[in-house]
Amino acid sequence: MQISLDQLKAACDRVLTAVQKYGVSVVDVPEDYYWFIAREKVYDPYDEPAEFTIGQLSDDWAEVSRIAAGETDAVPYALVWLSSVLRAAGDFAELGPGGDESEIEPVPGPAGSGEPGN
Repeated sequence: MQISLDQLKAACDRVLTAVQKYGVSVVDVPEDYYWFIAREKVYDPYDEPAEFTIGQLSDDWAEVSRIAAGETDAVPYALVWLSSVLRAAGDFAELGPGGDESEIEPVPGPAGSGEPGN
């Protein structure tokens, strides 16, 4: 599998735009620590990992925030920090006023793409 960073960037933008249309502008994350499985084991479904480490969302968010503020350079590993933060945002995001996803219009696809919104 190959992941196009252009597509990934476009998908992230569309998802975040859609979530904001639900009335969510900040996600309260009540947890700070999470289980982390080393890269060598996380993609091998035939060998159950015996060792886990602990990741910390506040550390991941601090790194992502520093990158966003231009205080440090973005490095490829920043995708791992970003993925942890996005996972937590997805796990803990709550709908805004009304609370009914069916009331929100889908975000349209790119102009001229013929793709419907999701």
